[in-house]
Amino acid sequence: MYPGTPPAQEDVLESRVMSRNGNTLRVYLKLARSAIVTVVYDTEHDVTFTRHAPGMVTSRSVATRIAESGGGDRGFLWRLNSYWRYTQVGPDVRVDLESLSLSRSVPRVARAVARPMIDRIARESLERTLVSLQRFLQAAAV
Repeated sequence: MYPGTPPAQEDVLESRVMSRNGNTLRVYLKLARSAIVTVVYDTEHDVTFTRHAPGMVTSRSVATRIAESGGGDRGFLWRLNSYWRYTQVGPDVRVDLESLSLSRSVPRVARAVARPMIDRIARESLERTLVSLQRFLQAAAV
């Protein structure tokens, strides 16, 4: 496994580093999102790592391409960015993550039903990301 390669996640069906240049990566991810329907996305991301101090690094991932597999576009996912901060605290590393995803606005008549589902999907996705990172780091420490 190369530095910068994302740890395995259940909703990441496929991943690969497309290119490397200094502190930047171009990454391909095939993502599956499930709620009422399952949607599979082919995505490409520019990831940049920046060292701010000996004990602090940040990374920024910006999706540059998001396409539903099969050619459709129902507007479920338009943007996907994540911002990571890795800070050394004694012998440990603290990881902070902010994730931003944008989709088409929900019609007013469906908001009462859709909003809780959208919030749950976002929360579960973030939780899966952090849990898989924790497992990855624990395995690497062994």
